[in-house]
Amino acid sequence: MGRSLRIRVSTVVLSVLLARPVEFVIAQCAASPLPVALFGKAERRTERLSFTHPQVTLPKPGSAYIRVRLRVEGHHSCSWMVIIRDERLRPTQTLGPEDFVASHFRWTNLVEGSELTVEMRSCSSEPMMTLALDRLVSMPATAEGSPETSDARDRKELYDKSGLLDKEPSRLIAGDVVGLLMVSSDNPLAAWTCSGFMLTDTLFLTNWHCGAPSENPRTAPEKDFWTEDVIQNAIVDLSWDTGHLSREFQVTKVEQTSKLLDFALLRVTPLGKQSPVPAGTLANWVPSTGDHVFVIHHPLAMKKQYSAACRVGIGMPHLFENWVDSKQSTDFTHDCTTDAGSSGAPVFSKDGEIIGLHHLGYDFDPDSCEIRSENKAVSISELLRAVKPELLKGVVIHTKGRGP
Repeated sequence: MGRSLRIRVSTVVLSVLLARPVEFVIAQCAASPLPVALFGKAERRTERLSFTHPQVTLPKPGSAYIRVRLRVEGHHSCSWMVIIRDERLRPTQTLGPEDFVASHFRWTNLVEGSELTVEMRSCSSEPMMTLALDRLVSMPATAEGSPETSDARDRKELYDKSGLLDKEPSRLIAGDVVGLLMVSSDNPLAAWTCSGFMLTDTLFLTNWHCGAPSENPRTAPEKDFWTEDVIQNAIVDLSWDTGHLSREFQVTKVEQTSKLLDFALLRVTPLGKQSPVPAGTLANWVPSTGDHVFVIHHPLAMKKQYSAACRVGIGMPHLFENWVDSKQSTDFTHDCTTDAGSSGAPVFSKDGEIIGLHHLGYDFDPDSCEIRSENKAVSISELLRAVKPELLKGVVIHTKGRGP
């Protein structure tokens, strides 16, 4: 995906929007997939910990990261704790009854390595409480991608290779709000990722189509997206950049969605203690053709990437038709380098204000079947008109003072 490629073909084999190859012929152009990155493997588990069986080790050879979902069953009158250990038996997380007050289940933090151990310590032999391990997600270092269709020349690792520390440090700081959305589901049994950003310290904004691993969200039933199963198994990681500070959140509720504008506002709560999270500044104005922009995102579940040297509307009208209602112009085009998993990423103005929610890459014109290679983003000004006013309390919105 990415930089305005012009392709002449009669039969096309693309893996431009999904993290796995999908074959299309021109006659099937209306069924273009959308960019969620299939990432990792989700498994159902049946292990249970108790006073008589206090420890279990879960090996996953070849994995780079593992996490499990824990569920409390029964009641215990005295204190207990759970210790999560990595493959070298180093403790990485400790949980207690207070961590299960809001919900009877919770995901552990991500554990690096190919093995995870869960240990329960209880103060009593009374068989009053057990701890169930009912879901596991194991992940490789990165998702399987499609390098033959990904123009990565203008995409660099945000912190290590972008060169922004000396040139434009404010753009490094802009990346604080960007997170990797990691999702899994039981039906279908799958794991995938998208990008997104913190709207407030407890609200995360991403794409509506990130709520299911559907290959054709345009026609899929809305009830298949953001089901209770998906919500329970959605994690936001703002620190998917090997930073020393872990900033992970569990999704607790979907506050608002819109298929038309392809957005989902998710209520999140921290996994563990952490300081307040900064939020981005939204721009309530529509960009113009030629405006310089940049994107910070997690393509193919990579560490935070910085895509710059790109502009709005080069090669196409900068205002673009809505993805499900062609009579509305809610999007704008941009030529930043993106890939599977970039869905939900913020598109920043050159001054660091968020002007768009990236949601579409390569696409087909439904009438002519011509490949439209420009990326599309929903204008933030459109979203601001649609989001419930009570959800915008505390959000910083700029309507004036736009740079030249």
